[in-house]
Amino acid sequence: MRKILLFAAALLTVSAANAKVWRINYEDNAKADFKTIKEACNEAKVKDGDTLYMEPGYHKGNTEDNTITRPLTVLGPGYGMKRNVGNTSPVASAILTNYDGLSIDASDVNVAGLSARAISVASGYTSNEKNNIVIERCNVSRINCSQCSNYITIKNNYVYEAISISSGNSCNYVSIIGNLIFGYVALPEYDNALNNLCQYNTIISSNSNCIYKAKNAIIKDNILINTKYPEDVFNWDETNEFRNNVLSVPSASAMEKFPNNYYVGATVENTFVNTTEGVWYDEAMKYQLLETSAAKNAAHAGDDCGAFGGANPYVLFGRPQGVPYIFDVEVPAQPKDNKLHVTFKVAGQNE
Repeated sequence: MRKILLFAAALLTVSAANAKVWRINYEDNAKADFKTIKEACNEAKVKDGDTLYMEPGYHKGNTEDNTITRPLTVLGPGYGMKRNVGNTSPVASAILTNYDGLSIDASDVNVAGLSARAISVASGYTSNEKNNIVIERCNVSRINCSQCSNYITIKNNYVYEAISISSGNSCNYVSIIGNLIFGYVALPEYDNALNNLCQYNTIISSNSNCIYKAKNAIIKDNILINTKYPEDVFNWDETNEFRNNVLSVPSASAMEKFPNNYYVGATVENTFVNTTEGVWYDEAMKYQLLETSAAKNAAHAGDDCGAFGGANPYVLFGRPQGVPYIFDVEVPAQPKDNKLHVTFKVAGQNE
């Protein structure tokens, strides 16, 4: 008998009473409810509060096709796993292939478990205020929030480049929590910015400040490492609450401009395990903390700094809560009694 390990997602019952789940798949032979997000948003039988499940595969629509214009939940299966040996990934993520990625042009939207070049809120389609948006567990190059975006939660994402919050108009009550970011975070820099939070993130930069532009923000419990310019972690402004961050700043004298941040000289090598475990792995595993890391128990509440600390620690593989997935399949080499007996195991990210 040969054994095949797979990863697939099947959405069973994740919606509340009176809400419905709709399948989205760009391929004609999938016989899904809709090919694109646009089609679902334009359909009267799809009600506000319903869930669109983006099935594994390539979603090849254009920017308009991949724009959410209704109060909906949009879920994918997670961003997948890679294998220790070989170059193949057996995991079919839901990948938006257009240059602009996913755009959110409505309030009361939840997005989780997708892969895209970018996810943008209020990206120029209208100037209407966008409120109550959650973006979590996505694999993405950039997350952008522009013009009139309030009460935004950006949580547990794997971000290759940047999270950028607009300084124009109003952009307040933005919570950036528990992300792995390989670039920078840009927060609002205007004087009347309100209650923007950057907490428990791991930010690794090589050519700019890890966090910049911020005013009137709470920035705490993060790991901020600049691998090229260790002192360039944050453009200091006294209007911010900046504390309990583990920094790459290399000397005690340089730390004088960062009061209440006591940890000096953090590097990728002395902070993270830098290894993966198991046949299947997620690159994020490398950024779990060494037991000797200065980030251990360094957060304001006594827990760990960085993406794997706090009340909402980073979730490996980007699996949305409540979405079952097949993780183990056994397929016999030959049929028995003229039947092919296939066994599979299903689990769920039900933390």
